Formats: sequence, C-alpha cells, structure tokens
Amino acid sequence: MTVVSNTGPIISLSWIDRLDLLGALYGEVVVPLAVERELLPAGQSFLGTSAIEDAFRRRWLRAATVRNHLNVSALNARVDLGEAEAIALAVELRAEVLLVDDADARAEAKSWSIRVLGTIGVLRQARDEGHIDAARPLLLQMQRLGLWIGADLLARIRAEER
Repeated sequence: MTVVSNTGPIISLSWIDRLDLLGALYGEVVVPLAVERELLPAGQSFLGTSAIEDAFRRRWLRAATVRNHLNVSALNARVDLGEAEAIALAVELRAEVLLVDDADARAEAKSWSIRVLGTIGVLRQARDEGHIDAARPLLLQMQRLGLWIGADLLARIRAEER
C-alpha cells in the first residue's frame, strides 16, 4: 500500500509518542521534500522531533521528490506548499491514501480522486486493527497539547468506544 502524508498527522502522532502507529499500519509512509523540511526544520527541535528523526532513520518514513511542478503550482494557489506537494506526490505515486488534516487540502485531494484520512481516521484504524485499545484517550492527550478537536467528534469517538 502506498501512503503519502502531509505534516499534520505526523506531528500530531509524534506529540503523543505514537508515530509508530503509521509504520505499524502502513509499513512505509512517503512525504514530499516540502513536508520533510517542515518536519525537520534545520537547527530546530520541537515536541516529537526525535520520534520523527527516528522514523526517517528507520526508513519507514521517507522523503521523495515531486516531479510534476505544474501540478504543485496549480495546487499551491489553493493550499500551502507542503499540502500541494503531498497531493501532487499522491497523484504521481497513485497512493491509496493521503494523510492530511487540513479541510481545504482534504477537499482539494478529494477533487483529484484521492482517498484521504486524517489523524483521527488513523487512530480509528489503529483501534479497529487492534494496535491500540481506544482512540479517545490519545485524542484527549493531543487536545491537552494544543490540537483542536471538536466536542462533537470526541462525543462520536466516545460512543464508538463504549
């Protein structure tokens, strides 16, 4: 399975020390170079950086160059550069899934017939496949660290996990 990711899901999962779920679920996750630069800004460190560096070292997270710069330019008019490159790379690699949280980027990817999954979808999949017992405690942990998660969505997850 070919999976491409934008920055958001990787950072969110690294914040709660569960970046390993991406490797467990997908084997390998590919990011475009713009996303790699966002994940590992030169000379900077943030919460989760060591987990991200480790994933690149272990090679289940890897960077790839986008070849179609016209697609990137067209997409970059509507979404940021990392998202534009992630969508363009997903098209080039014929990815089965694009991991992205941003609503505009998700809509744009869907218009290109790309299946999208966000951080919450990854946690649901991890739960459903037995990698974690429940998604809600991890979502609450992300929320405490500053990730916005709507109350209605948390209520739905809670109902699923009763």
